Amino acid sequence: MKIANRVHQLLQHGGPVDLLKGICRFVYWQGGIRTTRYSIEYKLYGEPVSEAIDGVSVYFAAASPNEYARVRSLYGERPIIAQLLRELEPEDVFYDIGANIGIYSIFASQKLNTGNTVAFEPHPANADRIQQNADLNDNKISIHQVALTNETRTGELSASNSASKRISRTHSLAQDEDSETISVEMIEGDKLIEQKNVRPPSVIKIDVEGAEQLVLEGLRSTIESGECHTIYCEVHPDRLSGFGGSEQSLRELLQNSGYNIRVIEQRSPEYFLKATLD
Repeated sequence: MKIANRVHQLLQHGGPVDLLKGICRFVYWQGGIRTTRYSIEYKLYGEPVSEAIDGVSVYFAAASPNEYARVRSLYGERPIIAQLLRELEPEDVFYDIGANIGIYSIFASQKLNTGNTVAFEPHPANADRIQQNADLNDNKISIHQVALTNETRTGELSASNSASKRISRTHSLAQDEDSETISVEMIEGDKLIEQKNVRPPSVIKIDVEGAEQLVLEGLRSTIESGECHTIYCEVHPDRLSGFGGSEQSLRELLQNSGYNIRVIEQRSPEYFLKATLD
């Protein structure tokens, strides 16, 4: 049933071409090709892993072949990171919301003034990895171990299993009561800024596995102020409704706040929106 639903989503959002691309990705990711490739490379090269985009070179820690694969592949988001790096100015304040191991944060901090990179990552293993990666690159990144959303409370985070605390996790805010979870602090971005715990952002990247509308609602005052000129947001159409959102309401929130929006990367059904002020 899950495969049938995925095929329907691919056809609905992108048509036959995206369906073919989706099949190729599935074969690559699930057929063992990717796993074999990166396992061999990890044994040969180990860590730290060096990566470069448009002349910006950085290093990442990798405690397992899977982490190595995630760093080397950059989650397929190399073009988005490249676009971000071309547009960042040293004085920009960058929010990496849903930072995971800090890929965007590490690259961005190479372009920004010291202290202008802020990472939000609720999972403790991932937050530790961001700090380790920052140290590898002699970068100062402000790391907040919280989940940004539209209310202040304690929430549950559903995370992938890992036998080692050194290994970073993939995760999302919990929707399934039967899933293994950890408790995390949830708070509105506006409230953090009002409390002067963080500086207001001028550029934001959001990747929170379906909770992106909640993040934007919690930052409504900030994005309506005109200080934040650019927002990169990965949209998960198949997950938004589980958090009370929708593609239409997310887009309306941005447009009503004065942003022009366009799709800059399509992976069906997920895609990246770029929102810029008029």
